[in-house]
Amino acid sequence: MRIKQLTPDRENRPLALIFLGYAFTPECLSSVDFGNYDVSVVYDYQTLEFEDLMAWEKIQNSKREIFLIAWSMGVWAANRFASGLEFQKAVAINGTPFGIHENFGIPPETFQNSIEHFDFELFKKWCFLNDRAQAHFAFSDHPKIELQTLFKASKNVAQNRIRWTKAIVSKKDVVFPPKASSCFECPMQTILAPHFPFFKMNSLEDIFAI
Repeated sequence: MRIKQLTPDRENRPLALIFLGYAFTPECLSSVDFGNYDVSVVYDYQTLEFEDLMAWEKIQNSKREIFLIAWSMGVWAANRFASGLEFQKAVAINGTPFGIHENFGIPPETFQNSIEHFDFELFKKWCFLNDRAQAHFAFSDHPKIELQTLFKASKNVAQNRIRWTKAIVSKKDVVFPPKASSCFECPMQTILAPHFPFFKMNSLEDIFAI
């Protein structure tokens, strides 16, 4: 996994820690106004070890306020790797802590089929629907490897370890079944968006608002 700092490192400002979904890169957030937040992004699930462990340890040891946004399979990744952090707010978007799960995630059979019949262009179509023309950013060079890594890791049964303050569910999501969000006990917000929601979100403040 990689960590990328998208803003100058200003210790006096709150940190927005963002876990992306598989195969997406930090450039996908270019349309979102970061406002007063420093922003660090976790992405690239070819391996489930941090490429820059010192950068992750710096976040773990930080005394600043940390706000979490996790999207898609990033919700599962945040639950696995960031549950030891104390968050001011934690928002899950179009994903669940269980990731790949018969009832509370993407069904295992569906996920396995997406590997065996891998079609990345079709996946992108599902992610964006009518917003595909706006996606002028790079994707992972090894998306299938990311899928395989996540599927292998899913064999370890997950438990929710984060106190989520809000879950956002897109009405037009065709990647994560909206019914999977029934696992959350926090307030829910529905939005009119596809699986990739960030073209419909103007700012981090909009995401954190309850």
